[in-house]
Amino acid sequence: MTRAWAAPYLPGRYWLAGVSSDPQTITDEWRRSGLAMVQLSCRFDAILVAGAALTSAMVAELHTSEVPLGPVLYDHGEQVSFWLVPVRPGLTWQMNDTALLADDGEPPSLLMPPPGPRRVGQRQWLVAPDGTGRLTRHEDLAVALRRVRRGRPNPVAG
Repeated sequence: MTRAWAAPYLPGRYWLAGVSSDPQTITDEWRRSGLAMVQLSCRFDAILVAGAALTSAMVAELHTSEVPLGPVLYDHGEQVSFWLVPVRPGLTWQMNDTALLADDGEPPSLLMPPPGPRRVGQRQWLVAPDGTGRLTRHEDLAVALRRVRRGRPNPVAG
């Protein structure tokens, strides 16, 4: 039986589990432990951003802009966020306090809770996958990062 709070998140859960060659394994792990290792570099990559304040400011910046905001996973223990971005083979990402979780021979994986509002262990979705496949574009993430660091508000917001 699905909890009432979980129903709006089901499309995102199906989409996220669907990145695996065995979606049932992901779903079973979510039921068993609340977290599952989800492989990156298939439908999306992830960019790690260090710092709670920087993450909050970037989410706010992108919310006020007219660009799509994709899923953002936050780790409360490490105080880092993971921004799901389109796969771009050969991408060189070089911005301070960030890192592209790259495929160095083995596709990287990331421990993720199912999409929803609840914190599981140290992980929580700030922006949950909604099932549409929407991801934050690298360019938009870079612009938001620069604006936040310069303290400049988004011109669309004002």
